[in-house]
Amino acid sequence: MPFADIKCIREVSSEDNNFTAENLIKHTAKKWKTRTCGERVAYVVFELSEPQIITGIDIGNEHSAFIEVLVSKTCCSTNNFTEILVTCSFMTLIESKNSTNVNRVRCFSRDALVPTATSEKWQFIKVICSQPFNKHVQYGISFIKLHVDSEPNKKITSLEHKKSITTNDLANVSETLNNSQLGKFRMREESPESDSESSTSLFKRWKASEMNNVSKSSPIEKKSVKTKEPVNKNLP
Repeated sequence: MPFADIKCIREVSSEDNNFTAENLIKHTAKKWKTRTCGERVAYVVFELSEPQIITGIDIGNEHSAFIEVLVSKTCCSTNNFTEILVTCSFMTLIESKNSTNVNRVRCFSRDALVPTATSEKWQFIKVICSQPFNKHVQYGISFIKLHVDSEPNKKITSLEHKKSITTNDLANVSETLNNSQLGKFRMREESPESDSESSTSLFKRWKASEMNNVSKSSPIEKKSVKTKEPVNKNLP
């Protein structure tokens, strides 16, 4: 799956001059760290180029014991953020005190994220870090990658493609029917009036035509029929 395009850093709680939050979007080897050691909590807010459905998160640690990820649709206000990755452990108590495994990488698939958050699009990402076990170190993250869902765009493209094919097929079928032939004879297209005229109007037209023909024809001549006179059998 593709990665989300991070547009900019919208807010950061604390950053070292040599390890600023901008390093996380410059694709450099540098990391983001807090300004001072022993800070209670630190966070950074990213803005994506466009709202995306997040399906996975990869995080590279930098001495943080716990990391949590929140998402928002509209702005950076704390009340507008909702949890997409619950607080996860990146270093144990012993590791934190001994400063071992400080750059552990963890990859979270869609199944590890909050289900209700993976069904919507988000534009602001807030990463919250803490290191309560060691007050003598700076901490943060070394990188973050957000997997996004590209399936909605593919489905829309597929539907548009199918619609285009169906429309073209119908046009071709219509053209074929209009130009169809039966043997050597081309099939006559129906008159535009054939569908609009009812049988009643056709009958009236036929009747009027017949009456007109009758009125124009000559009158019928009457022929006289001669009848034979009866023969008188009583002769004088």
